[in-house]
Amino acid sequence: MNLQLNTLKLLIILVFSFCYISIATAGFISPPPTTNNDNFNSLGQSLHNACISGGASTAFVNDCNDAIGDAINGGDAMSALTPDEITSNNSNISSSAVTSSFTRLSAIRQAGGGASADSSFSQFSVYANGYSSWQEYNQHNLNPGFKLFDSKATLGADYRFTDNLIVGLTSSYLNSDSQLKQGAGNIDTDGYAFAIYSSFYVDENFFIDGSFAYSDQSHKTSRNVIYGITNQIASSTVDSDTYSAGFVTGYNLFVDGWTITPSARWMYRNIKLDSYTESLSNPSGAGGALGLAIGEQEYESMTGTFGAQLSYAWNQSWGVLIPSFSAEYIHEFSNNAEVVNARFINAPSGTGSFTVSSSKMDTDYASIAAGFSAQFSQGISAFLNYEKLLDLQSVTSDSVSMGIRMELD
Repeated sequence: MNLQLNTLKLLIILVFSFCYISIATAGFISPPPTTNNDNFNSLGQSLHNACISGGASTAFVNDCNDAIGDAINGGDAMSALTPDEITSNNSNISSSAVTSSFTRLSAIRQAGGGASADSSFSQFSVYANGYSSWQEYNQHNLNPGFKLFDSKATLGADYRFTDNLIVGLTSSYLNSDSQLKQGAGNIDTDGYAFAIYSSFYVDENFFIDGSFAYSDQSHKTSRNVIYGITNQIASSTVDSDTYSAGFVTGYNLFVDGWTITPSARWMYRNIKLDSYTESLSNPSGAGGALGLAIGEQEYESMTGTFGAQLSYAWNQSWGVLIPSFSAEYIHEFSNNAEVVNARFINAPSGTGSFTVSSSKMDTDYASIAAGFSAQFSQGISAFLNYEKLLDLQSVTSDSVSMGIRMELD
């Protein structure tokens, strides 16, 4: 009888010891509470599974316990750990190389350099353009809020092969800076873009413009991971390649000094970002074992635009001043949510993977623009244009572009 009781006591001690060791080394049994954000839930469930799987380092288990404990107690650990700012890289990547080509061709038409141009317009021209935009993305569904400032400087040249055909090349330097809302971090982007464009006039009024561009950009991301006793900065650098193409077709209606140009535009953009791994500011500190590896990303956008521009040629003693106004309706065809794969670097093999998704893009919105161009003597012209996007659900966007052109022969 005593032998049986001793055996039973031993079994009970072994069971409790096993349970204690499992809890102490595997983390919390309960997963973090679910929220209305699927990205937080995906990360939280992945972290919990990695904690209880066994085989993780002591540092990872301790950081895992702290994060899940903070979430259970109503803290912001899941929000702080989720790298949802990576979806904003898509917004940081400039596709304006194609757009600026069309702006350049529009400026030529406004200056009178279309198919009807006479011998006073040279065959070869060089120019310099500048572009800046400031945008604010409010937090909406799965997308974090941030402010973005984007700028671009372009040098280009074009050649008129015939009265009906213009071909040009551009090279641009691109820079953007986004500040994530609530001090969550920032993303700095630098890069270069190259574009080729052409304009063909079927007759004096009807034209077709086309452009293709490639850009190579580098993005430095820095996100603040702050919850409980954890205070880390997760940094990384990732490169991207962007291919974009588009064409515009329109018709110029001339009424005295007025020109009315209804047009349709198609634009396509494909963005590919390399995979990358984060570095934490204090790897041995609290949260230092929760660095992430982010998988390759790919984004696509395809838009159709319909609109019209109204301009007036106003003769001056020094040349011609051409004020203009335009309005466009824009439809986004590729409005699918993007999904990015991520993983905790120090999670046991086969665990720690989760996904980060973006919200769908706006499918229908509009833009208005106003500005002027000026044609001076000696083959010099310039333009200034302001544009604002309208009817976006959670985005405000304003931009200014300007440029100067010189004819060389």
